[in-house]
This record gives sequence, structure tokens and C-alpha cells, in this order.
Amino acid sequence: MFGDFNIDIKNDGTKAEALLTWADTFLLAPFIPEESTSLRSDRTIDFVFSNNHRVDIQTYKGNTTSDHKPTISIVPLKVKENSNGPHPYTDAPCSIEENDNDTIPEVETLELIDIVRQRSKKRSCDAHGISNFMFQFLPSSYWSLLKKLYNWSFSTAITPSAWNDVRMLLLAKKDPICTPSLTRPISLLDVFLKINEKAFLTRFQNIINNKGLLPDTQSGFRENFRLQTRVLLFLEQVMSMMANSTPVATIFVDFKTAFDQPWFDGCIGKLKRMGIPTPFLKWIENWLLNRRAYVEIKGQKSRWFSIYRGGPQGSILTPTVFITYHSDMTNYLNMASSFMFADDLAAVVSGRIGEKYNIQCLDLERKLKSVIDALEFYSILSVQPINYEKTVGLWSARAIGTPKFDLYMSEKNIQWAREFKYLGYWITPKLGWNTMINKTKLKIRQRVALIWYPWTPTNSNQYLSGQEWIVEKA
Repeated sequence: MFGDFNIDIKNDGTKAEALLTWADTFLLAPFIPEESTSLRSDRTIDFVFSNNHRVDIQTYKGNTTSDHKPTISIVPLKVKENSNGPHPYTDAPCSIEENDNDTIPEVETLELIDIVRQRSKKRSCDAHGISNFMFQFLPSSYWSLLKKLYNWSFSTAITPSAWNDVRMLLLAKKDPICTPSLTRPISLLDVFLKINEKAFLTRFQNIINNKGLLPDTQSGFRENFRLQTRVLLFLEQVMSMMANSTPVATIFVDFKTAFDQPWFDGCIGKLKRMGIPTPFLKWIENWLLNRRAYVEIKGQKSRWFSIYRGGPQGSILTPTVFITYHSDMTNYLNMASSFMFADDLAAVVSGRIGEKYNIQCLDLERKLKSVIDALEFYSILSVQPINYEKTVGLWSARAIGTPKFDLYMSEKNIQWAREFKYLGYWITPKLGWNTMINKTKLKIRQRVALIWYPWTPTNSNQYLSGQEWIVEKA
């Protein structure tokens, strides 16, 4: 129910109480904008009553001929996307596990205080202007009270609605001046929710580790799995294939805005079929749904908008949910050796051993097309789009030359690269280290030049010797 009620709920005392009493009889809840709606005073008299939806109502700072500020309202609705048939993630029958009703273990006060201390140095503010740094001024005894709230959220899968509010900042990926599509959105979550996430993450990791759900080919965001190990295993695999005189092709797959893409219903349905207990599923579902955010640029805030896909960027829980959701990806790539670090995938394919080089190349081309078809099928099945522009191939062989065939994904040509930066290391067709060393030396020179620049004298006849500036004589 939208309207101009001519009553300020916060300041009108008896009149406001009478209106709220009437609303209570019909189980109506008021939703009020954060700023005043009247242009003649500081009163907020335009608002909404609803009993079935959470309504976001905001004032619009634009031109108007009325004595009221225009308002914008958002009513979230759950709409099922059209599909051509049953989906295995949501409609396939699933077996009931023995531990299906295992509850989420409660958090203890000491554990809670330890989590808070780990985060106490972070000063970035959430959507409500609160930062983790403020927690150090909160007496430790207060956390025994908040512990009850966190344990209640574990048992009921319910969190305060304000915890779903997100402040979003845009960080440039490369160039400082760029279009919004070339930025990385960073979500500054509610600080109380982040503590809840950390406590839940520990318990969720115990479940997936005990069940052995994550493959050994996945090294991202896992304890005792290092990035360098994944790079070394990748290089060892390619070198061993080249030692057998077979050509090797590697497809470096880039997924488009990976953490922003997971499909809510598919994610929950797939985790259920993987044997995750129901209380954990309900908590994750509550964590994913009913989120809203605003974008802030140079202190200017956008309107609130609802979020219907993906996990929040910057969340400590999002990467673990992501790699669990995609834990079976390598099962679709039987013809390739897969190496994964979070959302970075390298699929290595080789030709048959003991054949002539041209026959090996034909066999490798056939295998590559099968791997690409499987990748595209999985991309559609999991609703995880591939970034074709950043997906490249790398050809490695003892023989001199380049492949004589082209690769296509969704009718888009995949380029053969002369070099590729994989997990921070430059990879070349011959797997040499010259490119990596030369680029590192260049970067060091650039950094040193930036360090010394402020102390460089304006007189070009001076130069640095040890720690002193020497002036050349004419």
C-alpha cells in the first residue's frame, strides 16, 4: 500500500501510534525511505505498508513540480526462469544421506572473540557505516550476547535483514580510467555477517573435507594446497608429454565474472545431491537470497537494487561455495588433464604416442574438439558462461611450427598464444623461463625508477654514487 499518509512515524507521536495500531490489525509493516520526502520540511510522510514483501523505497533527487520528492520503490519477486525440461541439478532424484539432518555446530565465545580479533584491523565501512576496526572498542562481554544470535542463525537459517545490505565499490582491473565493464565489483558486506560467515565456513569445510567432495586437481582456496604446486604439476605434465615426442595443446579457460554467476537454485540443488546436510543448505540459501546493494563512486550512492545471481565478491565464503559447486567439472573433461585454481582452468591434451607427427596432430585436433564440446555443455548446464575473448590455446611440441588447424568455441575463434600468464607465471610453447625472467627484470626496473624518482635532482649534470649525489665538473 503506497501513499502520502501525512504522518511522520518517527516524530508524530500519538497520530503515528494510531496509524501503526491500525496497520498491526492487518499485519501490515511500514517501509520508510531513509530521507525526508517533503520539500517543505524534514518530515517523511510518503511510505509503504506491506504484509508479504520487503519493499525498498528511496527518494529521487530530480526535478519535480510537486512539493514532494519523487520516490522509487522496488518489490522483489521470485520468478522461475523458463526451461525446456527437467534439470539434473534441481529435478533429478537424490538419495537421503545418513547425516542429512546434522545440525551446524554452535560457536563458542572464545572462538567468536578470536575471529573478531583477526578482523579488527580492517577499517572499510559496510552499508551501515560500521567497520571491523570499531569492534576493538566493544567490551568482550558483549560477544557472549551476540554468540546467541549467531547460534540462533545456525539453528534457524535466519539472519537479520540488515545483514543482507551490501555497499559495492568498483575497482579498475587494469587502466585507472575505464568503462564499468572493465571494473571488478567489491562487496563490503555487513561486518556482523562476515563474522557469521567465518564461523560457518569452518564448519562447512569440515563437511566437504570429510566427504572428500573436492578433487585433487583443485588448489584454490584450500588449506595445504599451494598455487606453486599447481603450476609445477602443470609444467611437469606438459614436459612429460613432450618428452614422449607428442604434440601438446593447452586450453586456458576464462569464466566470465565467475563468482558473480552461480545460479541460486542450481547451486542449492547440486549441493543437496552432493550430500550436504539440510541445515547447511538452508543457511547457504538464506545467505544467497534476498540481498540488495548500492554502488558508491566518489561518495555518490546509487539507488538500492536486488541481487539475483552469484555470491558476494569479497566474501570469505563465496570461493568455497564456488569450487564446491564446480567440483565435478573435470568429470566432463575425460580426454584432458585438468588443472584448476579457483576459477582458472587449464585443460591439457596430447596426441597418441608412437605415431607419425601428422597423425598425432590429427588425433590431437579431434580430442580438442571433444574437450571444447564438453566444456560448452558444462557451461550451459551449470549456467557458468565462458569468456571466449580471454580463452586461449597454447601449442607445445618438440617439432618446429604452429598448429595447422583452428579452434572454435560457440563459433568464436580461439587464438593460439605465443605466451600466456598462468597463475602469475609466464608460460611459453617451449616451457622456457627466459620470458618470465625478462619480464620480471623489466618490472623491477620500473619499480626502482618509481622509488628513486622523487629524489632525482633537477640538474641533469648530477648522478647518484652510493648514497651521495655527485656534481660533474664542466
